[in-house]
Amino acid sequence: MITLFHKSEHDHNFQTLENLEPGCWVNVENATRQDIEELATILELPLTDLIDSLDPFEMPRIEMENDTIILFVRNPTISGQNLHTETLTIILTPQYIITISPFVNPIISNLFEQNPAITTTLKSKFMLYLLMRITQSFTTQIKHLQLNVFKTKSRVEEVDSKDILSLTKSEEILNHYRSTLVPLKNTLFVLSTGRFVRLYENDKDYLEDLLNSTKQSEDICDVNLKSIRSLRDCYQTIFTNRLNRTIKLLTAITIIFTIPTIIASLYGMNVKLPFQEDEHAFGFIMMGTLAICLISTVIFHWKRWL
Repeated sequence: MITLFHKSEHDHNFQTLENLEPGCWVNVENATRQDIEELATILELPLTDLIDSLDPFEMPRIEMENDTIILFVRNPTISGQNLHTETLTIILTPQYIITISPFVNPIISNLFEQNPAITTTLKSKFMLYLLMRITQSFTTQIKHLQLNVFKTKSRVEEVDSKDILSLTKSEEILNHYRSTLVPLKNTLFVLSTGRFVRLYENDKDYLEDLLNSTKQSEDICDVNLKSIRSLRDCYQTIFTNRLNRTIKLLTAITIIFTIPTIIASLYGMNVKLPFQEDEHAFGFIMMGTLAICLISTVIFHWKRWL
């Protein structure tokens, strides 16, 4: 769906437009191929350059076509479907700024909820604000995952299958984030050179802060991934030890209960055996069997099998 907005320095909210006008913002959410074709016709942009914005796996990069800058980025999402980030395309033309998302993008939705002090007429600053919100979103989500890892680490002795699944999910998300942050960092670096967008001194400082924030998020991802791998190795050791203890316990119990069975089987055979003529044979045999079982129990306990 294509929606047109405009906001000047004198406006408090985004104003919806019916027709295109210079300095407006063209927002396309839940974009379809038909929307992209219509947008390409209205704005006189090459369809081949816009169609990639529908790709849910498009990686961050920047392109330039004549005077039009096309910036592909990704931002965190909680939409499920094993996609932990989603595509957001930002296009700067001489007259308009355009955002395209194949889904309902939380970064764009928050613009209307928070109503920041930005204008659609200052296209480069609008773009930088969106990039800032994306980097902040990554930082927030990564810190949330980091907190979950710390909670799991604090009760490592009480680990269960749910903890393992939670760590595996966190590792998957962090790997996905990292694979996005690296090309995003490279894209921001290219932007900071000023070859694509004219930047003022404040804009350069702003971009440098974004680069540092992206690098920091990437480093936090690496630290958390290392922690998860260490925890996984620790869990493997704990599970192995628990399994060994269980096997030892079952083995010891089996041996202890096998002793009376063996003795009873011997006296059930039709052969001559000790004490078979003694009237107290049963008592002697039971006491002897019990003594052997007790000795076996003490030995297994000393060996820490019980």
